[in-house]
Amino acid sequence: MPDFPLSLTPKEVAALAGTTEKLVRNEIAAGTITPRSERRGRSVRRSFDSNAVYYFTLLRRLSLPVPTEDRRTLYRVLTEGLPSCGRWTRTRRGLRHADVVAVETAPIRAEFERRMALYRRGLRRIESRRDVLGGEPVFRGTRLAVRHIGGMALGGVPSEEIRADYPELSDDDIAFAAIFASMKPAPGRPAKSLRLIHASA
Repeated sequence: MPDFPLSLTPKEVAALAGTTEKLVRNEIAAGTITPRSERRGRSVRRSFDSNAVYYFTLLRRLSLPVPTEDRRTLYRVLTEGLPSCGRWTRTRRGLRHADVVAVETAPIRAEFERRMALYRRGLRRIESRRDVLGGEPVFRGTRLAVRHIGGMALGGVPSEEIRADYPELSDDDIAFAAIFASMKPAPGRPAKSLRLIHASA
């Protein structure tokens, strides 16, 4: 398998799988999927490996609703490498469900691997420096904000039009920016502490 990032946040999983962060968090709350938990100070960071992206990509591509218990066992098959679990069984061409539902996973796997490789390459292309746009992530060596480019792509501006305005960008840069921009940025802190000034009487 390609060398994918090993630690992904719920918002990264959602963006890479083309689903919503709310759905990912609902699956966590339901106990369908189990993130790794890492304590950082007072907070706990939840993370996943790339198998979670594959799981949500697969769910999105299935044409039938999947009951909670079947989703839980499907996640185990995908993340633990089990030959079978619950009503799911691995086959030569993909997966089979006991209710005679067969899933050919090759095209889904190809989509997953393409997006993961794109994201991994894109992360190497960006940087965040306090002296450039106040630390907003930009493409390395430029002042082009990744979220601005991604917002254009998500807004329907064709790649060729974006490239005409920003020739230093490739189609992969633009596709990565669209994934990046679909993730809600982490809440920031005020640049300076607030000072309360009493008006004189």
